[in-house]
Amino acid sequence: MLKNTYKSHIVEQSLSARFYKILTLILAISHLLAVLWFINYEFEEKVIIHPLSLTQKYAVDKENPDPLYIEKLATELLSARFHYIPDTVSFQFENLAKHFHPSIYGLKKSELANKAKFIKKRDESSAFYPMSIYVSNYQAFITADIKTYLGKKNISEKLRTFQMDFEYSGGRIWLKENVEVETFDGGKTYIKVEDKEGAEK
Repeated sequence: MLKNTYKSHIVEQSLSARFYKILTLILAISHLLAVLWFINYEFEEKVIIHPLSLTQKYAVDKENPDPLYIEKLATELLSARFHYIPDTVSFQFENLAKHFHPSIYGLKKSELANKAKFIKKRDESSAFYPMSIYVSNYQAFITADIKTYLGKKNISEKLRTFQMDFEYSGGRIWLKENVEVETFDGGKTYIKVEDKEGAEK
């Protein structure tokens, strides 16, 4: 009887030792993975696009972007799109395309290149004057006075509002969408210009 009790006690101790060994191994692996994640997060290559007009201190955080940074970045990118002369438009649009998210880069590069050719062909210039901007996280709404010229003749002047959506991925901020919108409900609701006709039906 004592022999069986002793064997049972030995088995229990053996199982207990195995359990703690397995638990220790799991904790060690978890700790190692946590350390590797931290190292990867801290030393991940990050690209910061510095807006030229931004002189104040700012922070670029994945979860909580600095509204001032998004404001200046959105304004400069939209200025590159709507403040040009025939001699500079190709260079500006080529650089602007590089800020679009990789998933739409090819499409936007082609669209902008074709637009630049059209602008140069008709000797078109444009002036961009930002009037107001609203920023919410990675989204900005900019209203600007945009004047268009053919040669030296002013052919149009209009207040236009644009929605700029940004996304943080791969260690940097990308432009994901840039569309013209109109405001409704006293500026509380935005709708894409190309969707307006369908929305009103």
